[in-house]
Amino acid sequence: MKILHINSYYAANGFYENLYNQQIKLGYTIKVFLPILKNEKLKFDYGEYVDIFRGYRTLDRLFFIPKHLKILKESKKRYSADSFDLIHAHSLISNGFVAHGLSKKIGIPYIVAVRDTDLNFFLKKFRFLKPLAKRILADASRIIFLSPGYREETIKLLFSKKEESSIKQKSELIPNGIDDFWLNNLSDNHRANLNKKNIQIITVGQICRRKNFNTACQAVEMLHQEGYNISHKIIGKVIDDGILSEILTYPFVQYINHLSKDKLIEYYRDSHVFVLPSITETFGLVYGESLSQGLPVIYTKGQGFDGQFEEGHVGYHVYPKDPADIAEKIKLVLNNYEHLSSNCVSSVEKFDWRRIAEQYKAVYEGI
Repeated sequence: MKILHINSYYAANGFYENLYNQQIKLGYTIKVFLPILKNEKLKFDYGEYVDIFRGYRTLDRLFFIPKHLKILKESKKRYSADSFDLIHAHSLISNGFVAHGLSKKIGIPYIVAVRDTDLNFFLKKFRFLKPLAKRILADASRIIFLSPGYREETIKLLFSKKEESSIKQKSELIPNGIDDFWLNNLSDNHRANLNKKNIQIITVGQICRRKNFNTACQAVEMLHQEGYNISHKIIGKVIDDGILSEILTYPFVQYINHLSKDKLIEYYRDSHVFVLPSITETFGLVYGESLSQGLPVIYTKGQGFDGQFEEGHVGYHVYPKDPADIAEKIKLVLNNYEHLSSNCVSSVEKFDWRRIAEQYKAVYEGI
């Protein structure tokens, strides 16, 4: 089978390479169409299967339709019906626009994924795009959602009750995977005997407002007031200096800059609970990394990780703007720690890219 991936996000997110490599191992012929800025610097080696199109300027980003018509026009020049069996668009609005137009032109089916950016940026800030999004989803052969919450929110935002069942029937829930490094270095569950007098909480992510570090710190402060002895390590690249200044006002916080995997794993192993109540989150690879090291997780209700497991199996969802809720869920984790930690390690295989590639294979062949 020959698959054309349309994925503008691959320019910045190298984790997609894991999926592409697994698909090649399964015997697929793949091509990745990657539209980028004319002067954009390449961040890594994208592989022989990537077609880069330096097709637009920074100013073009202000005009959605003209920008994407340029990309669509180029895709029509490059690809024909006899080259591929299926198109896989990795987002609804940007990549889905191109996949929809190309599919109409060359007559092959497409599947489309729905991302955090689609729901929480394009569709909420640019409402004129809603009819377009609805048409892209209606014409897709399958729709990929990372979580049940994203599926429900998308349907509620775009479709009537009458249309709901047809969209659900062609939807698939497929998560992102984590790097093999984490699966090859699973924790031995050494935290079975938790010392509640010395609790280590860890948060990993870019230091920006969307990650909601300040509310997590407020929750930890509440627990301190109840007598808990908790230290809170926050690890990640600084995007917003103001956010960093805010979290460093808490005496129990230790900030550490972005780390490589082999160093980050040691911090995971020295910690007990992973807490990241992001305002929005497409998926959050760091949750899966944490599970591999036996850390129960606190995650946001309705966002990408919510619904991956039954509530209370590997952690708990929270309302991200409610520090009291976050504090209560941390206490629930501590009171059921050994069971949760054991579940984390035994459940993380769900995020193995080999397994995920097989799920996509079933979708492709079903079409």
